[in-house]
Amino acid sequence: MLTLVLDADSAAQIQFLFKGELGLSILCTLTTRHPFPLSPSALLSAVAYTNPQDPWTSDAAADISRHLLESQFAQEPASGKKPLSKAEFITDSLLTQHLRPLFSKSRPATVNPSGRKAAFVEEQPSTVLEDRATKPWKYAHVYAVTVFEWAVTNAANSTTTTSPSSSKQAPGGDAAAVVPLLSKTWHLFTPVILTLLDESETALKIRAMGIFGAFWSGCPPGLMDQVGLASVFEDAVFPAVHFLPNITPEDESRRILDAAYPALFQLAGLTAVPEGEESTNVLTNPQRKLLDRIIREGILRGYFHAKNHIQLTAVFCDKLSYAVNGMGILSVKYLKDILPMISEIMTNPFGTKHTPSLLASIHLLQAVLRCCWPRILGYQNEIIRILTVCWLNIADEDTWSTSDNTAPKKEDLEAQLTKAAAMLSSIIHNNSQQEQDQPAILLDDLVSPLIKKEPLLAPLFTSLHHNSTSSPVN
Repeated sequence: MLTLVLDADSAAQIQFLFKGELGLSILCTLTTRHPFPLSPSALLSAVAYTNPQDPWTSDAAADISRHLLESQFAQEPASGKKPLSKAEFITDSLLTQHLRPLFSKSRPATVNPSGRKAAFVEEQPSTVLEDRATKPWKYAHVYAVTVFEWAVTNAANSTTTTSPSSSKQAPGGDAAAVVPLLSKTWHLFTPVILTLLDESETALKIRAMGIFGAFWSGCPPGLMDQVGLASVFEDAVFPAVHFLPNITPEDESRRILDAAYPALFQLAGLTAVPEGEESTNVLTNPQRKLLDRIIREGILRGYFHAKNHIQLTAVFCDKLSYAVNGMGILSVKYLKDILPMISEIMTNPFGTKHTPSLLASIHLLQAVLRCCWPRILGYQNEIIRILTVCWLNIADEDTWSTSDNTAPKKEDLEAQLTKAAAMLSSIIHNNSQQEQDQPAILLDDLVSPLIKKEPLLAPLFTSLHHNSTSSPVN
């Protein structure tokens, strides 16, 4: 139950005591038909209802709240009055006046009260008692995370105008510059983001990763490196990849990993690469070092620690495929580590019992073939073994689970294996043609003895003649 105080032009204050959607609907109708500026406290109350995932609101209430806020900030300025802009509401009303006091006592030592990197990090006690006094945003004002989430999302899409005195002079006089809002106000957000990232509660940690992603994407490229906070965020996010069984339940671990790795890839400057296209990511040395840490200390170490948990196996394969595709040929140095992982998954006789993990490993193999093809000839025999054993395991499987309609079927797995075999064929053929005075090598020449011994392998290599001259990255 919230009280909204609405400031009308008549100087009369109208108070609405509302529950749920009814009061919000009435308020939205009034402000739409008879627009008048709402007070910051009234806008704050509306912001608290904008996330339909919160238990105190609903989809309808969230839609009404968002519409109310949009209509307020889209109002034409009244004569003689300066309306409250969205940028001012976010930076002054929400962050400075309301959220900063709530998060001040739980701020991590890595940043100072102004939100900048701390010159000296004080050691904090290993055990800190949590209560309503130290974390009022978590126990008393539980809507604070929703308010901050709305502030970050809208700040990432907002701009502000610098004063003429602080901007470059243009010909003919001073000129104000329009810049992204976060480029000037980032220090107001960092203490709260780092506080949320430091949370151990699963739901809060996952939500914090999403908020961080919106914040990072809204900041100008390189800004966090310039102010020295990139390493602080890396140290805040990276421990999440170690939330693994048996300490963390498998399902919780999967959800945390699905949120943590995309955040780390953002830090490393890695963007998604459409299938069949080459990576265009240009990585700096610090970004390459971070990617090396993500792959070695995160994905590979996590897999070998928790490979008995089949749901996590699919997660590790998916994240490693993303990294390989994004790094391109730079990922070739991980071949000796990735191929044993792929072999262990794809040749497991029980792999067909969880087809999502098996399909994820096949996609990982395809990513390796697509990006590391100049060095594949040294591993061609091992890859042929992986493909043939996996194909025979699928052929030998008598019962396929029908309980999950979204799980990959036998036909899906066979189609992807055939595609991987065609990619390997193209790599072998194209690489052998580059050798002078040497006849071209075809994969069907290498596998024909295997097919004679086991005819079930014939469908795996049926498309070799049609794909022998195609590009290895397709």
